[in-house]
Amino acid sequence: MKLIRIIFYAAAFIAIAIIAAGIISPTQTYVITKEVKAPLDHSFEVFMDSSSFPHWIKNYRGVKTIYGEPDIPGHIAQLTIKEAGKVIVLKQELLGFEENKSYDFKLENDAIAILVNIDFKATDTGCIIRSESIVEGNGILWKGLLSLYRTLISVGMEKQYSRLVSYIESTYSQK
Repeated sequence: MKLIRIIFYAAAFIAIAIIAAGIISPTQTYVITKEVKAPLDHSFEVFMDSSSFPHWIKNYRGVKTIYGEPDIPGHIAQLTIKEAGKVIVLKQELLGFEENKSYDFKLENDAIAILVNIDFKATDTGCIIRSESIVEGNGILWKGLLSLYRTLISVGMEKQYSRLVSYIESTYSQK
C-alpha cells in the first residue's frame, strides 16, 4: 500500500510540474542562423523546391495543396511526416513571401502551433539563412511538454537547418 501511495504522489508531482512548466513558459522561441556557401538565388530556389524536402526535412512523407496558389499568402498545404512510426499531419498556412528574401508560415495540428519566419540575406561568400520559430502547445499539457523538451526541439531544428545548408551547397557545387 505504501508503494502505491509513493507512485501516486510521484505521478501527481510530475503532472503538476508539467502543468507549471506550461504556465510559466507557454511559448518557446528558437532562432537559427546559418551561413551558406552558395548564392542567394540558388539557396532560395532549393529551399522552395518541394522535391528537395526529403533531403533536409527529417521523416518527410509529403506535402499537398489544400487551398490557394503556392507562393501567395493564404496558400494552405498539408505537410506529412512520420515520427517514431506515427504519421503526423500538419497544416501549413503561408503568411508572407518575398522571392529571394523571406518565407513566413504557420504550422499547426491538434498538439502545436508554430509561427516561422525565414529570412535570406546575400553575403560576399553566399548568403545567410535566419529562422525564427515561435512554438506553442495547444492546451496546458502540450504547453508543458514543449517547455520540458526545449533542448530536444532546439537540437532538432539546428540539425534540420544544417541538413538544408549541406543540401544547398551540394547542389550548387554540382552545377
